[in-house]
Amino acid sequence: MKNYRYVAQGEFFVTTDPNTTLVTTGMTECMALAFIDRKNPQNRLLAHLDGQILSNYENTQKNLATLINAFTDMTRTTEFDVHVFGGQRKRRNYRMLLPEMEKARLEITKSLDIHEFCQLYNRTPRNKINLISACCTLICENSLEPVYTNYDASYFEPKMSEDDLSKGKALLSQEEKEAYEKFFEVNEHVLSSGLGAAQQFRTSADKLWVEEHAPPSKKLSI
Repeated sequence: MKNYRYVAQGEFFVTTDPNTTLVTTGMTECMALAFIDRKNPQNRLLAHLDGQILSNYENTQKNLATLINAFTDMTRTTEFDVHVFGGQRKRRNYRMLLPEMEKARLEITKSLDIHEFCQLYNRTPRNKINLISACCTLICENSLEPVYTNYDASYFEPKMSEDDLSKGKALLSQEEKEAYEKFFEVNEHVLSSGLGAAQQFRTSADKLWVEEHAPPSKKLSI
């Protein structure tokens, strides 16, 4: 069985495990950004960018630096493809991200915004989707080519709803599941509270971040 790791809003995750598949969903205004090692595609990063991560040019620049440093430090690679999925080219998030990617010398290998994706998807003999009904999903397996798709529970083995996937229920080990559940709860608190922490990338791999940002009324045991 594969180990499916969901990447939440405002999160990034780096893996070098060939059996781990990274997944993120819901890119209407948000955007997915993936780095894939050209020589060894088991080395991957997936990030979920929202309007808080892209709050201004300076903050966007800092968050991109976080991704680049985290990926290159863990994988020791300097040659990787860059994939961008979701968002809308004419809207603010795209206009904030692209200039900073150019400054960071992140050359985009492939990009699709939600309008382009819906057009391509609707050319196939499947149920038609639009800006409202689409659930843009980026799936990064141990492969040079990520999967740009609309969410479908049957893609996963066993079948998995988006809600269950987003809560870490497709992780194989109980330890990973429990750690991700804690991260998910704290991340939801950070997103809803308007804390400045929501403007900085975080990762479920960082147990210290989870402990430091837990709601005051609920101390977590890490």
